[in-house]
Amino acid sequence: MNRYSSNGIFSAAILKSCLKRYMPVMFFAILYYVVIYILPEGINTGEQSFIAADTEYGTFAGIRVYSFFMPLIVSVPLFGFLHKKSATVFIHSLPFTRMQIFASTIVAGLLIINIPNIVLALYIAVAVGAKTALNALLFALLSSLFQLAICTIAAVVTGTSTMHVVMSFWFSLLPQSIYGVILLFASCFLTGFMANSNIGSVVLAMSPITSENWSFVSLSTLVYFLVSLIIYFVSALAYKRLKPERCDNAITFGWVKWVLNILAGIYMMTVIGTIFFVAYIDSFVMIVASFFGLIIGIIIGYMLLNRTFRIFKGRSLANMAIMTAIGLIFLLSFVVDIYGYEGRIPSINEVKSVKIDASGIMMDYPIEDKVMNKDYNVFNDRDVISNVVKIQEGVLDGKYNAPPSDNADWGEYRSFDITYNLKDGSTISRRYTLPYKEVDELGYIYESGEFKDQLSLSNAKMEITEFYVTTAEDAYVHKRDVTDPKHIDELIECISKDFHNRTYEEEIDYTDNLGLHIEYYDFYSDYINVRDCDTNTIDFLLEKGYIEKVK
Repeated sequence: MNRYSSNGIFSAAILKSCLKRYMPVMFFAILYYVVIYILPEGINTGEQSFIAADTEYGTFAGIRVYSFFMPLIVSVPLFGFLHKKSATVFIHSLPFTRMQIFASTIVAGLLIINIPNIVLALYIAVAVGAKTALNALLFALLSSLFQLAICTIAAVVTGTSTMHVVMSFWFSLLPQSIYGVILLFASCFLTGFMANSNIGSVVLAMSPITSENWSFVSLSTLVYFLVSLIIYFVSALAYKRLKPERCDNAITFGWVKWVLNILAGIYMMTVIGTIFFVAYIDSFVMIVASFFGLIIGIIIGYMLLNRTFRIFKGRSLANMAIMTAIGLIFLLSFVVDIYGYEGRIPSINEVKSVKIDASGIMMDYPIEDKVMNKDYNVFNDRDVISNVVKIQEGVLDGKYNAPPSDNADWGEYRSFDITYNLKDGSTISRRYTLPYKEVDELGYIYESGEFKDQLSLSNAKMEITEFYVTTAEDAYVHKRDVTDPKHIDELIECISKDFHNRTYEEEIDYTDNLGLHIEYYDFYSDYINVRDCDTNTIDFLLEKGYIEKVK
């Protein structure tokens, strides 16, 4: 068969030509691995292999850097013909179909990038072991496949090498950026929105290059692989429709300009809106500032993408008006909560249990999840669940309003986190800022038997071996040790009785603090503030001579 045949989607001639031209790139890539891995391994005198230390926990530091930059270095010359109209016309006049050119170029790029990875894997197999080598190779293959896909679509939709490089970097950060913008607007406008406490890991996991604790056998690995194939498929469709006369433009497809311009507006809207929100702690101010930020971002983006300052006329004005409307819809979607997030209150019959974190309000009692079982602060009592629902309803009805401005007395407000565990297996999480002295339902929850039992010191999953009794006046001077096992048991019983008897009003009344602290130790340490209402504890300490008086 003629090697220039137009049949099929692959051409050996193109592949051979690309590999021959970019052989030096592979040489320098191998040299990089020699400097980063092979030489340090050769001079390493420690007990653990240098390479094993870098790959044992999925770190792959050197491979991550390589997998990010090498696809960009390779893709710029491989797809360089797309950034010159004459070169594009010439390449497309050769006896190959566009799909043959595209597929062969991608395969050539993957080989140029991964032949050094294979060389490194062979060295690791000899120096460390086959399992470590295989793990490192699979990570390198997946990372390069993913990153080259990003660089490829950047090459197809841009018309200059500079824009190709810029868009390759920007596309790599695009999912993380969009995720961050959505989280920020949700936090500002959706009452009770509680972002994932592990946002950093979520953002890093959006790319295999930055993912933590990488494992080849995982759902995320499958997702990375499928996303890579989708990007290649979209790139191939775009390349097939690419018109040579557009190859000198900064952006070769009109719809890409629209998307980039709208995103530029939304990002500028986010920056300016956030600055004003932080300065004034006011959602309305943020809405107004965000709107003007959106307009500024649209105008600047339109100028840059079209490389002209003459944009305030007919069609350009109409386009910018439509883009601004799209950005405004995005903003208002959070303001009016079209997602139904803010007003979602489960019925009591839907709820299996509710987890509460009110450590700033009514959990001065220091029994924490590190010394409790996994069901710590998870309540099944229907009355407790009912009162949690009432608190949420009060917030949404405006009964329990959060601070209106930065002039509010923030000392009167505390955070209240809840997570409903529904019977269908799903969860609903919210975080509210409550005027805790005005919320009667908090009192019922605090004084409920289930709450008291869970946080009682006598029910803690730990073995207390020692107590220290100190006061604010003579701390570290007359510090008394309680080490007698019998006294420890009696003190635990007294503290537990006082906790069960303490009312919510007494819990939030900080004026009766005696300056008396009881520190306790097992594997961890913590302390208890003794209140004037804790009569059993005070009487015990006086009777046994651990304190002489109470102020």
